[in-house]
Amino acid sequence: IRQVLEEEPVAPSRLNPKAPRDLETICLKCLHKDPERRYPSAAALSQDLRRFLRGEGIEARPVGPAERLYRWARRRPAHATLVGASVCAIVAAVAVAFWVQKVQSDRAAEATLRQGRARQAIETAVSLAGDLRANERWVEARHVLDDARSYLDEAQSHDLAEMLQRADQHLTAAWELDDIRRQYPESNESGFDYRPAATAYQQVFDRLGFGADVPLQAAARAVDSSPIRKELLNALDNAAFVARAFNHRAGMDRPLAVSYTHL
Repeated sequence: IRQVLEEEPVAPSRLNPKAPRDLETICLKCLHKDPERRYPSAAALSQDLRRFLRGEGIEARPVGPAERLYRWARRRPAHATLVGASVCAIVAAVAVAFWVQKVQSDRAAEATLRQGRARQAIETAVSLAGDLRANERWVEARHVLDDARSYLDEAQSHDLAEMLQRADQHLTAAWELDDIRRQYPESNESGFDYRPAATAYQQVFDRLGFGADVPLQAAARAVDSSPIRKELLNALDNAAFVARAFNHRAGMDRPLAVSYTHL
């Protein structure tokens, strides 16, 4: 009587380790000290035992979703296999979709990074080439601009392509004007001939947009707004000197007028 009143019943699994958990739960429910927590009738007990035998969830212990799914799979293995395969296929498809999206995102981020670096490299090259040009380091400036062209495909910037092209044109013009200055006068049997230098200067001035046919004010503005303004003013001064050397008055006055208009 004391055991019934005071001690909990021994779990069947302790007496027989092979006892199923649900059967143990049914037994312990039958032996519960509180009558309200036992089966209300022999019929209820019988129904729970039948559920246990069929592999269904018992009333004595509510079955969670995972266990309910496991029990259903045991009762219907073919259906469970089909559903499992479908679920695996869906999971695999979702995983592949996420992987593809991540790869595309990583590639886009990498492309954006490369594009930013390429654009920065071009801007830096143009600035460096300008400094080298101002110091008459023509060959080095040319190499810098040539290297910068290799970044155009990744940069994908029409503005930077135009900026690089303008920098190349300015370098070419400044270098050409310096060559003209260094190469005159040409010697011949009668002395020195300055005319080839005057012709070369005029050709470059025409190409740069401030030749003899351009109004004085427009020519002055073109020179003043040019990134190679310093080189152009030196060339205009040299062109006036060349014209003066063979008494070409108009050829001397025009370059000086453009230069003084700037002042």
